[in-house]
Order: sequence, then C-alpha cells, then structure tokens
Amino acid sequence: MSNPTVWNILAILDRWVRASKDRKLLSQTENANAIRRGLTEYNPCPIEALFQDDKPKGNIIFSGSDYQMRSRAIVRAAELANSNGKIVIIFHVNNSYLEQELIRNLGLSRLTIINENNPYYDPFVGLTNLEISSMILESAPSGMPIPPAGRHYLDGILNFIRLQNVRPSVLHLLNCNHFRLIDKVNDAVQKNSLLPLAGNKIISQLMQGDPARSSIENYFIQFGYQASKVVARNTITGINFTSLANSGCVIVFDIISCSNNILLNLLFAEVKRLTSLSYQLFVVIDSIPFSSSEMMQQFEANSGTDYQIFLSADDAYSSFRSPEDRFFSFVGRSSQILISKHISNYSAQKWSDVIGSYDKEETSKTLSSGTSFLGGYFTGGSTSISISQKRENIVKPETILQMGINEVYFRDVSLQGVGHTYLH
Repeated sequence: MSNPTVWNILAILDRWVRASKDRKLLSQTENANAIRRGLTEYNPCPIEALFQDDKPKGNIIFSGSDYQMRSRAIVRAAELANSNGKIVIIFHVNNSYLEQELIRNLGLSRLTIINENNPYYDPFVGLTNLEISSMILESAPSGMPIPPAGRHYLDGILNFIRLQNVRPSVLHLLNCNHFRLIDKVNDAVQKNSLLPLAGNKIISQLMQGDPARSSIENYFIQFGYQASKVVARNTITGINFTSLANSGCVIVFDIISCSNNILLNLLFAEVKRLTSLSYQLFVVIDSIPFSSSEMMQQFEANSGTDYQIFLSADDAYSSFRSPEDRFFSFVGRSSQILISKHISNYSAQKWSDVIGSYDKEETSKTLSSGTSFLGGYFTGGSTSISISQKRENIVKPETILQMGINEVYFRDVSLQGVGHTYLH
C-alpha cells in the first residue's frame, strides 16, 4: 500500500514548482510591460535641468504645475535661445514673478520690458506708410474689418504727418481728430506750412478712403482702450520689435489682459513681419489662449520649424478651444512636452493620450479540479496562466489628476520614451 504521507509531500512539491513557475512568468510579464511602457524614472532635479537644448527642433509645451515653476522653465529656455542668437519675445499677462526671475537670471542689460511701468510700445516706429497701413488692416479683427479703401485714408494721414517733418507714431494715430482732418490740411496750406499740390493730394487720399474712416476711427478707439497702459507716452521714446530686432535683448511684453485682441493682433502682425525678414524667433506665450487673437492663431499654425513657440499654461489644452485637431497638430510639431498636475478630467484624458499608449500584457489564472487519492490524503488539481494583451495609456488620466505641482512627466525628441521626475 502506498504511503499517504509521500503523496502529500509530492503534492506540496508539485504546487511549489507550479507556483515558482507562475511567479517567474508573472515577473517576466511585469518586466516586459515595463519595457513596453517606456517610462523612465529620473532623480529629482531643478526644472532648469530639463532644458539643455539651445536649438530646439520644434515647439515646447509646459502644461500644468504652478506659474512659478513654469516661469522658471521659461527663463531657462529663453536664456538658451537668446544665447544661440535668436530673437526671444515673451508675452505674458501680469506675471510679475516671471519678470523678476528674468531680471535675476539675465540682468536688466539683456532685457527690454514693456509693461505698465515701462510704457514704450510704438508699433509704427521706423516703418513706411505701406508697412504701417498693412499692419493696421491686417490686425483689424474679423468682427470689425477695415475696408480696402482704408489704405488710401491712412496714406493721407501719414503723408500729412511726414510733410510736417514729423515721423508717424502711434500717438498721432490715437489722437487723430478725424472730423477736422481735412480742415487741418487746408489750414496748413493757408499757413504755407504745406504746399497746395501736396495738400490737394492728401485731401484726395482722404476722400478716396472716406468709406473706411469710421472703421479706422473705431479701430484706434478700441486699440487705445486696450493699449493705453503700454503705448509710448511721447513720439520720441517709442520702441517696437523691428527697432529691437538687432539689439540682442530678450523682449518681454505684458499684454495686460487676454481680451486685448487688437493689441495682440497688432503685436503678432509685427512678429509675422520679423519672420518675413528671415529673423530667427523664439516666442513664449504664457497663459494666453490662442483664441484671444486671430493673428496669434495664424502664427501658431505655422510654428515649429522656421520659428518655435514655447506654450506655457496651467492647462495648455484649453488654450486651443476648438477645433481639437489644432491642438494635436501643435503637439505633433513640438519637440519637448512637460505635463504636470491638471484639474480638468477632460484635459487629463487628452494629455494622457498625448503621452501615448503601449500593449500591456495581462495574466489570468485558471484553476482546474483535482483527483482524490488514497482516501483523500492528496487532492490534486492544477492552475494555468494565460496571457492576453490590451492597449493601455502609459500614464492614466487619474494619475495626472493626482500629481503634485512639483511632479512632471516629460517627452523629449532627444530621449527615448517618457520620463518622470520631481522638481525642486
């Protein structure tokens, strides 16, 4: 007769061997999943350490975290781009912390700051009549367009200013008395400060452009409301991006409010002009939705190769509003993406999708019934493990929602896969 104790020992050994094989298979599956997931954990580091490339191959996005961490990232990226000879222009909304960090790290000698305390902006300094009128017509919002005849009207105003030996400035156009403009031209002719032939030409231009007069007047009324805190207070001290293009300075511009659409349109009309002159640009947009300005949307749509945008926001996905494909197109033209804590479930899902997915292997255990031997001393049975695959996001949306403000996931074209670290 067989010894039941022997059967029990054999059963224990069998279960141990099977369990050992199962553990090994589970461990192999976990390791394979980790490789497929491609997520690398890095030691905690300062945010500045994540920015080393002075020649970014595409746009940069930093979405989430807090404004101070994002501001430090902006400073580092701006410093690198400026050192590489690019014209760096930073647009922000009342971010005094960013300005102070720029001053602390770069020094005032490398900065030109335009804000409420430094109101020096004059978009028309040094430009020809054609350049000025083109910028004005181009920057008029679609809801308040200026008819083509406006070019004649603006030529009349600008010629009148120049023939008085004065260079046109934003103040001239903001303070223009359109109702008495022709009377002023006639007065100048009568006082012999303007030749009759020149006066007649100016009046002819004003009459040709008269259908656009109210549109131009309304344009500058609205522009005056929006830009009153940042435009030059006189006709001498005004500066703009064109006049600063060869200065080597980082240009910092506080737009005061995201609702200042004409100001933003005019600013990006000027930025567009710099690109047409083949300047290399690195433009930072800090917490300003692209939907704030039609010209900014056009600039964004062509970014990534000839010039780069650093988009910084607590939720950069919401900067695009709609259509959604604009967001994914911008992501596709970005060489570096940093994602931190978000509070919107919908945005967290989008950023989870941006980070990417992988084929995750999952194991399931099946228990088969056993057989009794020798009066029940040994109950057999076996387990089998099957493996299946499913597509799963590398970082789940709920993980993004639960992140700390000093925690970041990042993708960089210079790195393989996705990185994760804590910032200090």
